[in-house]
Amino acid sequence: MKSSALPEPKPYDGSSDLGEFKRAFLLKYHHVVEDDEELITILEDRFLKGPAKSLFKTLQGRFCRPVKELFEEFERKLKWRAEETGAGKHEAKLGKRAARLNKIREYHVGNGNSCRERNRDGFDRDGGSRVIVDKVSHKSLGTLATGQLSIAEKLEKEKEIGGRREPKKTVVREADLVIGPRLKFNSPAYFDIKAKADVAWTEKYDWKGVEKVVMLAKWTVDPTENENRAEIIESIAKDVKDLIVVPIRMACKFNEVGGITEWWKKRMRTSTNVRFVDPQTPVGPKQLPMVVVIPEKFDSAEMMGGYLDSLIPRNAAVEKLMVGRKLEVAKRANRST
Repeated sequence: MKSSALPEPKPYDGSSDLGEFKRAFLLKYHHVVEDDEELITILEDRFLKGPAKSLFKTLQGRFCRPVKELFEEFERKLKWRAEETGAGKHEAKLGKRAARLNKIREYHVGNGNSCRERNRDGFDRDGGSRVIVDKVSHKSLGTLATGQLSIAEKLEKEKEIGGRREPKKTVVREADLVIGPRLKFNSPAYFDIKAKADVAWTEKYDWKGVEKVVMLAKWTVDPTENENRAEIIESIAKDVKDLIVVPIRMACKFNEVGGITEWWKKRMRTSTNVRFVDPQTPVGPKQLPMVVVIPEKFDSAEMMGGYLDSLIPRNAAVEKLMVGRKLEVAKRANRST
């Protein structure tokens, strides 16, 4: 049967069987779309919804890996999440059991099973059943005689501690920033990022006050490194108005530059506020490709600013980089006098 005659798979949100969705999706698209990267884009943009889409986007290097391998890891993560939510269901079950026990208690207290009891003085008296346990709470079920916490109490305690330990995000005060590798100069408008940083680094900061970002990136053939940096850019781009990626270092051969640039453009096409400076853009009086004239190192903010200004003139972040550095130098000069 031709794939065009097959029905479209229903959107998947993680609540049903992944195997059935996977079979329908691959039957429909695997022989039509040859490129796994494009296949993953279709899967993520059109068919994954809600929690399933959020979980799928946590897969490392997803645009550089075979789609079948991604489905296997995705299935493992879905099972793990189901086991985690199973603890919540167990707590709910304990709550229902506690409610049943409370009903039994109320029945016995109301009816007071009559019993005859003889006092020391020889007279009989009518007495009701004694209640030795107050209202049962589902949290107390499973508590051992040694005073250890029940399962439900442990879960609640861990949740409470986890909430208290959640670190506060550092608010980024500058509205316009240049983000790049650690260099020899300091500037209020320049934000250092370590080479091995991942998307977790971005989550330490509150970017909502930032408007424009210039991200300095390395052009490399390493797919893991590229995907890692792409995820960082994607994460920051969600909170800022405009982000421009500028090549700052070439860790590849000249004939590989074009392919890496195309990969970046395809990878970031869903982030509409992200733009790229093509490293083959002619620059300078001789109009040489930018990849040829990139300085090996930047000794000052002015040097960095001049280079960036030739590529993206009148950019607010670049202007702040140069002006901020001059102000810092002036302040130091005033202190010394």
